[in-house]
Amino acid sequence: MPRRVEPKSELAFRAAKARARSYLLADKNRLTLRVQPNGTKTWLFRYRRPSTGKENLLSLGPYPDITLVDARRSATTARNHVREGTNPVEHRRAESTARKRVAEGAFHLVAQRWLDFKRKEWADETYRKAEFVVREYLNPALRNKPISTLATPEVKPVLETIASHAPNLATKARQYVGGNVTDFCARRLLQATKNAPKTRDGRIGLRRFWAPRRPTLEFQRVVRAASASSSRSYASYSSPTH
Repeated sequence: MPRRVEPKSELAFRAAKARARSYLLADKNRLTLRVQPNGTKTWLFRYRRPSTGKENLLSLGPYPDITLVDARRSATTARNHVREGTNPVEHRRAESTARKRVAEGAFHLVAQRWLDFKRKEWADETYRKAEFVVREYLNPALRNKPISTLATPEVKPVLETIASHAPNLATKARQYVGGNVTDFCARRLLQATKNAPKTRDGRIGLRRFWAPRRPTLEFQRVVRAASASSSRSYASYSSPTH
């Protein structure tokens, strides 16, 4: 049975001095402070990997930037992951990957990649019009929104604003949103195909691998609603009299 460690005060960790070699100063519930010879102090959570039982360390950040209270809170969260059979290091890595995926899927980044790709096949005037609509209308409203969760209420007002004074641009904007969605889906599918695990018979287990990562079906409603919105605006639009 593991030896019970009594909790220490903030003062004990603050007063810990550097030694010739690094050492660990233990707190309760497997939280420790590693003190390096140069005086650097780092919070660590000691645990056993659920899959192998081998001991591992999870860094919880530097002291005193991370206070004792915050370190204990983080250690409690990590301990709960272990109890549920989840390796906290892998959980943190998965969260980091998810955040990176969301950041890379921000509308303005996807739109720029799409414009760069289409420029190779478009005439200069076609590209100029698309770049103008994306820059002046779509990016200001949708810039940092994840394209994988883009919803109709977010897109529809943008297209209606464009259609109120330039119906033809609203139609183009709808096409550009659809083009970005299609490009995003295609890139994700290609990435999933490359990384998907193989089944026993050598086939790619894409359905199981891709399902949690594919964009929401709301995309289809976005494009349909955008199309209907721009069509109605165009039908009700009349040129100003001079």
